[in-house]
Amino acid sequence: MSNVIRSFIVRTGVDLSGMTVGFKKLSTDLKRAGKQIASTGKSLTKNISVPLLAVGAASIKFSSEFEDSMAAVSTVADTAVKSISELSDGVMELSGKTGKAASEVGDALYLAISSGAETATALGLVGAASKIAVTGFTDTTTAVDGLTSVLNAYNMETSEANRIANLFQVTQDVGKSTVDELAQSIGNVTSISATAGVSIESLLSAIATLSLNGIKTDEAITGVKSAISNIIKPSEQAAEVAEALGLDFSATALQAKGLSAFLADVQEKTGGNIEVMATLFGNVRGLNAMLKLTSSG
Repeated sequence: MSNVIRSFIVRTGVDLSGMTVGFKKLSTDLKRAGKQIASTGKSLTKNISVPLLAVGAASIKFSSEFEDSMAAVSTVADTAVKSISELSDGVMELSGKTGKAASEVGDALYLAISSGAETATALGLVGAASKIAVTGFTDTTTAVDGLTSVLNAYNMETSEANRIANLFQVTQDVGKSTVDELAQSIGNVTSISATAGVSIESLLSAIATLSLNGIKTDEAITGVKSAISNIIKPSEQAAEVAEALGLDFSATALQAKGLSAFLADVQEKTGGNIEVMATLFGNVRGLNAMLKLTSSG
């Protein structure tokens, strides 16, 4: 296959290799047909020209979508750092490596930069997202959304995207969450978890554990968020119970100990008593999440 055709396949998503073989066969057939060409003209128009028009229309559509995505990128990118030409080439390269449509990668790049990623390293973030999108049952844009939710909440550099992408993948591998589910819901908890000093590793570990216990990803995230909220701002009754137990039930203790050690302390001081735990963690979702995380079974 020529470099021109290979480049076109990457840019449009249309594989012309089969059509190239068809052209060669057609050429041989025409030579053999000789004088019969005139009588078969209508048939050739129907069987060849129409498919060509269809491919042409498809290529125009793909090209137009890619151009639109890069036009959007140009409105948010710092072109003094990287030109649109460089960004376009990078998008095409990622498209070729991952099999994702160039327009999808371009849309993901727009989201990455508009979400705060530095133009210089945004392609790296999109590259990390596109890789986990392939194995995580999602699209590149959704993966970027999840990664940027974590990066922004935890005030991380864009260069950390690959590490976070790997953590997403591990969470899927060890739990019953998918990257798609994580990416769609993780932003609902990252702001409060980061504020409370809960590391992203601890957060994802909790989500994986809850998913293994049959709790859906979005419900697990809601439960963890609720529990952290109650720790940061406990009710008056919860504060009284914690004090009576000799339990430091506060954001300061959570930050100092980390989520795992904090929950171990809760388990020890309450003896796993459901009524006491209910007083501490309030609503059913937060309580359910904490019961699963502190259970020894």
